[in-house]
Amino acid sequence: MGPETATLVALIMRDRPRPEQGYRSCLGIMRLNKQYGAERLEAASARAVAVGVRSYRHVAAILKNGLDWAAAGAGKSYIACALAYHACRRAYKALYHRTSRLFHELRLTRADGIYHDRDARNTHSP
Repeated sequence: MGPETATLVALIMRDRPRPEQGYRSCLGIMRLNKQYGAERLEAASARAVAVGVRSYRHVAAILKNGLDWAAAGAGKSYIACALAYHACRRAYKALYHRTSRLFHELRLTRADGIYHDRDARNTHSP
């Protein structure tokens, strides 16, 4: 376990009313090392600490969605915008949101049961 993961584990244990409540989350995070490797777990732990999330579920989502690969300012948004532009030029539809807004929209559509309706309203084509 690296220093970023150790920091995250310490924060989880500190934030719970009782230490036993953080054990499962911490053990789950440590098991992610087998699936994703130490380097990616360290990067995901650093990101989790930076954005203030303190659970196994959030760290697993960071790893699953590849949010641990590049730091802020690395050009991820520029690449996403260029890919969307290229897709629109080829008559495909594209949806571009900040991650926080995308997750908010997905929660709303899941609650409303209207994935397709909201998707049709939010996509743009040339």
